[in-house]
Amino acid sequence: DIGAFSTQVGLLAHDMLEQAWTIPWGGMTLAADIARATSATMAQAVSQSLEGFSSSNAVVRETLQRQLRPVRDSLQAWLLHGLKPDAVVVSGLGALIDGMVEWVGQCLGLKAVVGRSARLTDRGELSRQVALSGAMGALAAPTLLSASAPSSAPATLLERVVDRTRRILIDYF
Repeated sequence: DIGAFSTQVGLLAHDMLEQAWTIPWGGMTLAADIARATSATMAQAVSQSLEGFSSSNAVVRETLQRQLRPVRDSLQAWLLHGLKPDAVVVSGLGALIDGMVEWVGQCLGLKAVVGRSARLTDRGELSRQVALSGAMGALAAPTLLSASAPSSAPATLLERVVDRTRRILIDYF
């Protein structure tokens, strides 16, 4: 889930959250760097950042490539030391950066798709659906945990669910 200032990564195996961590990078981090490099306003930089890998502005493409190096390194290091997933679901507004989903797939050598919850298909525009899908997954995760083994959930899962829900309520409603 690529958010504004951080990217939340989770590994699901057999409907259980096995691993979760945060990468300190998000769409607003990219936009702020573009704004500095191009002397654009933040609103202009956010718009430019969504052009992503296909931007006609070389500064935008170079900034994106530079900023994604540590993200790639973090994802690849995790993949070497953990379970290998079958596919990657990319959600959050950062998934709308042009070419981001494909980049994640190439970076990890896995099939990557945009995460859209089936529960959200009637909830307005694509950007809202993609942004809310990560939260829907986080909110649904505790219900997937077995009642007989509640301690198997990572200690921070509930905190993530509460924080994500709070941010969605503020950002979208």
